[in-house]
Amino acid sequence: MTDLTSHLTYVCDSRDLPSESAKAVVVDARELVAWRDSAGDAHVWDDRCPHQGSDLASGGVEGCVLVCPSHGWRFDINGQFVVPLRVFSESRRPPVFARTYETVEQDGRVFARLTD
Repeated sequence: MTDLTSHLTYVCDSRDLPSESAKAVVVDARELVAWRDSAGDAHVWDDRCPHQGSDLASGGVEGCVLVCPSHGWRFDINGQFVVPLRVFSESRRPPVFARTYETVEQDGRVFARLTD
C-alpha cells in the first residue's frame, strides 16, 4: 500500500481544525488558509480572496462555505464564488475561483499538494 502523503506537504494537525473553522498557516513562505467544513472535510487554499486579496482565514465558515471577511464573498468547497440567489445581476458574472489545493487528511494530520 502506498502512503498517500508521499507527494504532499504537511500543513497542520487535524486537531487544529475544529468543525466550521479556518486557520492561517504559512508553509514554505506560502500564506495558506486551512479550514474544515460542517461535513468534517479539511481544505487548504491560498489565503487570499480573489476579489481584493483579503485574508480568507480571518473570515468565517458557514456549513460548507468559506466567507471572506471584507465583503462577504462566499466560496464553496471547490473554491468557486457562490452567487447569492437574491442578486440577479451577479449571476451573469464569469465564474470566480479561490486558489485551492488537493487536500488529504491522514493519521491526524492535514496535507496538501502545493503545486504552482
